[in-house]
This record gives sequence, C-alpha cells and structure tokens, in this order.
Amino acid sequence: MTIPTPPSSHHMSSQNTGQERIAIFMRSLDAGGGERVALTLARAFSERGHTVELIVTDTSGPYRSHIPENVKLVELIPSTRSRAYWQIMRNEWRTLFTTLPPLLLPTPRFKRLMPYLPALGEYLERTPIHSLLVINTYSNILAIWAQRWVGRSIRIVLSEHNAFSERLKLGRSWRRHRLLKAVIHHSYQRAHAVVGVSQAISEELVHHARLPSDLVQTIYNPIYDESLFANVHRMPSPHPWLDDERMIPVILGAGRLVAQKDFMTLLRAFARVGERRSARLIIIGEGEQRAEIEREARSLGVSESVLLPGWIQDPYVWMSRANLFVLSSIHEGLSNVLIEAMACGCPVVSTDCPHGPNEILAGGQYGPLVPVGDVEALADAMIRQLDTPQPAEYMRSRASAFSVDRSAQHYLQLLHTGPKELPPKAKMFAAATSL
Repeated sequence: MTIPTPPSSHHMSSQNTGQERIAIFMRSLDAGGGERVALTLARAFSERGHTVELIVTDTSGPYRSHIPENVKLVELIPSTRSRAYWQIMRNEWRTLFTTLPPLLLPTPRFKRLMPYLPALGEYLERTPIHSLLVINTYSNILAIWAQRWVGRSIRIVLSEHNAFSERLKLGRSWRRHRLLKAVIHHSYQRAHAVVGVSQAISEELVHHARLPSDLVQTIYNPIYDESLFANVHRMPSPHPWLDDERMIPVILGAGRLVAQKDFMTLLRAFARVGERRSARLIIIGEGEQRAEIEREARSLGVSESVLLPGWIQDPYVWMSRANLFVLSSIHEGLSNVLIEAMACGCPVVSTDCPHGPNEILAGGQYGPLVPVGDVEALADAMIRQLDTPQPAEYMRSRASAFSVDRSAQHYLQLLHTGPKELPPKAKMFAAATSL
C-alpha cells in the first residue's frame, strides 16, 4: 500500500492536535507485512485527528522514507543486556518463576531486542501517551515487560501477525516451541486486548497459547483503499514483459526471498507450466534465498523466463498488469500481498497454508487453493487460471472486505475502550510446566 512520503526530516514533531496520543511500537522499518500495516494504521490514525508516534529499535530499512506526515519517529537507544535483565529482576523479584522464562527465551531475535527494554520503559514512563499498539510476537513480549514499571495506566493492544506455532516448526526445537507458548500465555494476558490478523491466528492464540477468548479479537489488515487502487491499471508499464502488447502471459510472485515463502515450489511449478505453454515469471522481493532461487532457475532451464527485480516500492502496477498472482507460502498470518493482488484485479492461486489464504479466498471461491509444496497441483491450478481467469471486478469486490477504514476503526475502538477488566494473570511457572 502506498504510504505518503514525509518531508526530509523524519524526526519531526507532530503538529496534530488530535483527540488522543497513540504510540505504535515495532522492531524496525524493514519491508515486512507487519511494518506496512503499522505505517498504514499510523497514517489512518493521524488522518482521523489523533497524535501518533512510531517507536522503533532500528530506523534503517526500505520503509524509512514512508513515514506518514505528522507522525513522529522515535528511535530507542539500546542498553547493555545485563541492565535490561536487572530492570526485570528489580521489578519482578517477588515472582522469580514469573521472570525466568522470558529471560531464558532462546531466540536470537528476542535476545537482540532485550537491550531496548530499559529505553522502551523510560519512553512509556515519560511520554503522556494514551495507548500503545504493538506489532508482532517479540515486540509484544518486550512491551509487556516494559510497561511493568510505568507508574500510570496505558492501554496496550498487542497484534499477532504470524502463525507462531507453524514458524517454530521450521527447524526449531521442541523446547523453544514449548517455552515461547508459555511466555505468550503469561505475557499477553497483561494486555488490554490481543489482535489476531486472521480468524485462524486468533483461534491459535486461544487454543495453543491458552489465552482467554474474550481477550482476543480478529481484525483483518488494512489493505484496500479505493482511491489507491482505482487508477493503478492506467499507470505506465514498469517492465517490457508487462506491456499491453505482450503475447506471453506473466505470472507474479511477491514477498521476502526466504524459506517461508517457498519460491522453490513456485519455480518448479512454473517450469511444469512452461512444458505446456509459454509464460514468464516475476518474483518481487529481496532476501537471503536470492542466490539459491537463481541457481534453481538455471538448473530448471527457465532462467531466461524468470525475473527477480528486487524490492519494489510500489508493486501495484506490476500486479495490475500481471496475468496471474501466485502465493506459494508454507505459512502466513493473513497474506497482505494476496489481498493487494486481488485489489489490483489480478486473478490468484494460493497454497492452502496456515492461516490466511483460505479466509481471504473464501475456501477457494475467489481462487484455487492447493496443498503446500505440491508442485503438480500448483502448476495445474496456474494453467487453469491462465486459461479461465476470474473478472477483475470480481477480485476487487473481495479485496474491499479488507479496507483501511474498517481496520483502523476497529483498532481505534480497542485502543480507546477495549475490555474493561483484564483476565486473571496466570503465573509463568505454572504455565511453563502445564503447556
């Protein structure tokens, strides 16, 4: 989703004199789905008259230039990890068993975040914000610990954008899986509300993390903006393969070039499609698997028909001109790119991965769902969609269910009101031994 580009200084003070002061906390400005959602919501909150501050631990990244106007960017300064541990121990010494599991959480990303705990706590203590929205698992945990030493009431709404149980299955230990579930179970109950970005994510939080059902709510990501997508098909072609005069259909994929997105299966399915008809494949995104994907394309003999243009600031022109969009992921929280492609009127095919695509496509009504990793099934579905694509307006009508306005209003309701009372807090020691 295109986000307004701010003036040259990103550390500007907000000039908004809105109804409430809302902070949004996320790890960085990387080109991820959660980060894009945060920026979209920041813009929507600001446009509705609220003062918005965006808190990050790292201001580098592709989305740095996408900070909305009138949104203040706050960069946290790290302390030593020992100071962060001391802060927790000082505040939690009476309940040592409650404290130990988060400190021992053996995940590199959480360990990298820990040094920012004192700075986040100090920010929450000194800044008169009304509410805090947090993006993604480890930031959620850090925010809950930071608010423990704030001497006033702040509404905290956590948001879960990933299938954490599926993510932990990818080469991670059973102990880590069990401990993270325990930490989520204990920590998230201290929030005023927890948002799952799909119904399946919400169900996972209730059934796997054992959170009270009245604490968890589903809010779909803010994707569809009619003013943004209405004229995208009239924009100039970004690449010769996408010219109106093209005779060879173009298949599009998009996302970080990582194992979760399973672009290897997409490549192999594309090679099967190429055995039956001419086609080209474009994969938008950047990541650690670029070299591996390029090698696989050469090995399959399709490298001349495959393009990896890297990260694209505005992928919607590409989506509006492609003949087909394919999501090949192993797991998702919702899948923003699938909705974005539909908003551009592009026919789609997706794996039936946990957790979002089945909800987005209404069980296959708006596009075929195929088993994860099934090359033949994916290739067959791609050919069917190329031969008999759904009308563009049909796809857009479904995408409109994931509107920016609806999502922003739901988040604001939680940030302003939320559940009146928090559920009882379970002790971490009991949670760790029972999960």
